[in-house]
Formats: sequence, C-alpha cells, structure tokens
Amino acid sequence: MVGIAIIGTGGISKKHIAAALNFPKRCEIRALCNRDTTKAEKLCGEFNLSAEIFSDYTKLIGDPSIGLAIVCTPPASHAQITLDFFKNGRHVLVEKPMALTLEEAGRMLSAGRDGGPVFSVVSQNRFISGYAKLKSIVDSGLLGRIKFAQVNSYWWRGKSYHSLPWRGMYKSEGGGVTTSQAIHHIDLLLWIMGMPNKVTSTVKNFGHPDAEVEDLSVAIFEYDDAVAVFTASQLHHGSRSLIELQGEHASISWPFCVNANIEKPDGFPIENKKLKSEIESFYDSLKDIEYEPFTAQLDDVLTAIETEGQPLVSATDGYRAMELIGKIYRTAGIAIANR
Repeated sequence: MVGIAIIGTGGISKKHIAAALNFPKRCEIRALCNRDTTKAEKLCGEFNLSAEIFSDYTKLIGDPSIGLAIVCTPPASHAQITLDFFKNGRHVLVEKPMALTLEEAGRMLSAGRDGGPVFSVVSQNRFISGYAKLKSIVDSGLLGRIKFAQVNSYWWRGKSYHSLPWRGMYKSEGGGVTTSQAIHHIDLLLWIMGMPNKVTSTVKNFGHPDAEVEDLSVAIFEYDDAVAVFTASQLHHGSRSLIELQGEHASISWPFCVNANIEKPDGFPIENKKLKSEIESFYDSLKDIEYEPFTAQLDDVLTAIETEGQPLVSATDGYRAMELIGKIYRTAGIAIANR
C-alpha cells in the first residue's frame, strides 16, 4: 500500500485525487497540503477523505507513511518540493512543466537517476488510447518513414484566466500556451518523432493584454528527413487538437483517420485500399487503455513503484519537453533565464 501526499490543492489536484480513489488496495491518500488549509479541508469533504491536512509540505518529507508525493503546486515551486522529497527517498509525480527553468529541471533529473525513487512528470495524453495507438502504428513501420507532421493544440482562455497571481508571467508560470497547455502535444511529438535538429518559431500575445506570456505559438521543427509544424493557441473558438503524421506509404492522425495512396501512370493518386485496410485492422487490434488518462498514469507510476521498474514518462521526458519549449522561446526572441 503506497501512502500518497497531494501537495497543492488547486483545480488539477482533483484529477489526481479521483485517480487515486480507483486503487483502494494499492494506494491511500494520507495527506493534503496547501498553505491555505481551508482549501485542503474543502477537498477532504468533497471526496470524503480521511487525510491529514498540512500547511507546510516539509512536515511530510520525513513521514514514513508517505511513499509518493504528487506535486500540484504552481511551476515555480516544483523543483524544490521534488528535490526535498527525493532527499528523503520518496517517489514523486510532478505536474507539468516539471520546473521553471532548465537548470532546475537538470537538478531534478540528476536526483532521479541511479536507481533512486520513481520520478514521473504528468503527461497524461500518452495514456489516451488514440495517441498510444498512433505511436504503435509508427513503431510498426507500416507508414514508412515520417516525412511531415502537423500538430495543433487549440484552446480558448478568457482574460480572467490569468487572474491567479502566478499566471501570466514567465518568471512564475514559465510560459503561456506553449508551456501550460501545448506541452502535452510537444511531449507526444517528442515521443513519436524525437528531438528536432532545428527550430524556427514566433510567439505572440494577441488577446490577453494583462499577461506578458504568449497566447499564440507557431513553430517549424526540422529533422534529418522530416518537418513538423506546431501551432498552439489560447484564442481558438472551439477547442480542439490534432496530430497528423504523413509517412512514405500512408498517413494517420488523431482523431483517427488513415489514408494511403499509390501512384497512377500519370502521377496522380489512387487509394491503396490494401494498406489502408491493413493499418485500420492493426489499429483495431490494439487494446484500449483501461483507465482515463490521469488514472492510467497513476497506475503506471504505482506499477513502477511496486515492481521497482521505470514509468512510461520519465524525468528525461519532462526535461526534453522543457528543452524544446526553450528552443521555441529563444528562436522567437523571448529571453528567459536558463531557457
């Protein structure tokens, strides 16, 4: 039985609490921590928890009943909280972004190496069945080499979204839509295609005058033999997302769609029904992930703890996402310390 401490009881903590309640024989929420303890008390009542309430997380780092800390605080505090729990041999699941700067992320990465505690960064989109199946299709080789990718991460956020004191500033939030929302699609692209060789980008703030961070981000990622176009927005009416992968032999996307063409004598396309059917059958043969994304990631972390194995999303993955976001900001002319 893994004892869990939830550090930070803002809105995202509810996802983690609900996830933990799916595994009553494997874990138990034993502590909630927030500087404003009334928020933690409210959550205890909402979820009918018997957890202890703390205003200072340092009171928990040496508690032998706590095996896993789930860090849900604003980004500026992620590094210190994680490192404090690591020093005391506790496992950590930390919300994205894993830290505010690459320097902080590097220290966290070093602390999580060498067979120490399990360390995972929240990247719940990897645990959506459709994305996991896309990854499996790419790995199968059915598409051939990926030549072009289109990644859209479209959201809508009003001006009051930045009313929380830590939002809207690079020094406390780490970034705007690129870091706060689209980091999930950046993680997926890195998972599927790896780190690009070159980044060209622009970031703008067109609709949130009270924030210094961006609400629109556009980048071109160049690989040895492929190009990816990435767009993230908080201005998009009708939030939606897309990952489309154009391979040598066929294309796939999520929401799921597959297309495959072969060449007619005049150079125009005709549908490759055989390959299309093969890819669709392969997709259908893959099992859906049993749980919703946050629950599935916690299941993965608990399994790593129980088996002394490694989680699907590692500290290195979290670092690489921050590294690529840093390249987006730098090439767009945004100077952020340690990015």
